[in-house]
Amino acid sequence: MYAKNENGILIFPPQNKDNILNYNQNPTLLETDGYIDYTDAEMTLYNSGNGYSFDKNNKIIDITQTNDYKSKISAAEKNEKINDLQLQISELDRKRIRAMCEPEIKDATTGQTWLEYYNLQVNELRNEITELG
Repeated sequence: MYAKNENGILIFPPQNKDNILNYNQNPTLLETDGYIDYTDAEMTLYNSGNGYSFDKNNKIIDITQTNDYKSKISAAEKNEKINDLQLQISELDRKRIRAMCEPEIKDATTGQTWLEYYNLQVNELRNEITELG
């Protein structure tokens, strides 16, 4: 399948161009205009949406096993985990406000209040964020 790489996006040829019918089916014209014949495997990788790059010849290459790609994915996963932990802290903050306004004992045997319980959970989540950070 012929396409042209423009800033990491594949542009496909028009069916007709400059009064030439079936322009998109003429390999000589397409290659002259900078279009490249990509293989089905390359197109499958491109259509997956990630894990690919273009080499110096504008061929699509699999980069999923490179250290840079693995680092990028790892950083994205870490950021997603941190965001999730911060959302959990925000939810606990609402509960802590209520626990301050309506103080109650959570556990009668230990005397632990709801506020103390929520504070412990928030501290655990903050420790997780620090370990990830």
